[in-house]
Amino acid sequence: MPGGFLRAFLFEAYLSTTKSLKMKTRILMLVLLALFTGSCKKKNDKPVVIVTPSDFRISGLPGEVKDWNISVTSEVKLARLIVKIQPENAFETVYKDTFLYTKNFSYKLQYLIPAAYAGKLLYFSFSAVDEDGNEGLALKQIQVGDELLTEYTGLQFLTRSNPGNNAFDLDSLDQTSAFNDSTVRDIQEYATDTTLQYPTALWFSPAGGKFVKANNYDYGNATLLTAKNIYEGSIQMDITDSIVANDVYITKLGSNTTSKYVVLKIISVNDNPGNNFDNYTFNVKK
Repeated sequence: MPGGFLRAFLFEAYLSTTKSLKMKTRILMLVLLALFTGSCKKKNDKPVVIVTPSDFRISGLPGEVKDWNISVTSEVKLARLIVKIQPENAFETVYKDTFLYTKNFSYKLQYLIPAAYAGKLLYFSFSAVDEDGNEGLALKQIQVGDELLTEYTGLQFLTRSNPGNNAFDLDSLDQTSAFNDSTVRDIQEYATDTTLQYPTALWFSPAGGKFVKANNYDYGNATLLTAKNIYEGSIQMDITDSIVANDVYITKLGSNTTSKYVVLKIISVNDNPGNNFDNYTFNVKK
């Protein structure tokens, strides 16, 4: 019998019964028992989700890994655990969706903060659903901050005339070769005329990166967020302009899934005796 109908029935019986105090007391106890039983059931009708650390909002930097311990308890067998992420001013996406077959569950979630989320607030929902469709929910937030980029100086790669070291990997900061896979060639000299005896002073990215010229950018105080904002708010080129000393370019690594932004400062274009020794010298902040 449904709880509401039971309470109405018992109450009507109470009004219409004899004035016997003993009978009234017995019916009143039944009513209280029904109410108490119903309220107890409601308190435990969905899974309980606890996520630690307990702070609702934590801070983090791009590239940092955050750990959460998720604990779920339920009186009914669990069906799924769903973790969703919604960056500020963006759509919500499913980060993790796991099928469960137990009443209790624990899991350590690790999340690498992408560089693209610098300066944004990230919203997380941790949802546990039991086999009856009841849902327990916990919410968290990460405030992603900004950070100064680290400078690496005196980097070099050679022109097309030296096939052994004529490209550069900005992820590992190593010289590489045009014979290597394109994903490790973030910078390479661009030339339509391979017979030229001097550097073309043009760069392109076989890895798929693009370039933004930013000579007015504050290179000395470069941060991830300012580099990202300049890059995303500017015209992006597949091939640089003719580079000269003190030019500044910002690029986004085309082959890197964490969307790293790199600031390049040209130091010199070196046309040395012998084509095999022509090279480019530059500094990097990333």
